[in-house]
Amino acid sequence: MERKIKILSLVLLFVFLCPIFVQADVNVGENDILTLTWQANPETDIKHYNVYWCHTVDGEYIFLTSIVETQHIPIGLEEGEYFFKLSAVDNVDNKSELSVASEKAILDKSSPSIPGQISLTVTVVD
Repeated sequence: MERKIKILSLVLLFVFLCPIFVQADVNVGENDILTLTWQANPETDIKHYNVYWCHTVDGEYIFLTSIVETQHIPIGLEEGEYFFKLSAVDNVDNKSELSVASEKAILDKSSPSIPGQISLTVTVVD
């Protein structure tokens, strides 16, 4: 029983110190647009979120930006695969642990290659 209480306490602590969910969506329009969205931390004293990125899920995450909103559109990322994590920062600059990694987002800005040889048959109708 004591072990279950400790685990539950740890889970509750994690939920209240970290952003609850990170989701990376790739919206493909005229240009590839990567939009990160997440649920707000339920604490009322959150000042901002730090956004981090990495090319591999278990790699070393690099700070990207700080943002107040729960949505961010990263600009200037090169083509490739990306994972994102967040941390919440409160009004006295306490920072949470990093959240779980987002799903893999793939930025592919290159156009498809030119089709191979094309043959044209012209039929004249009299």
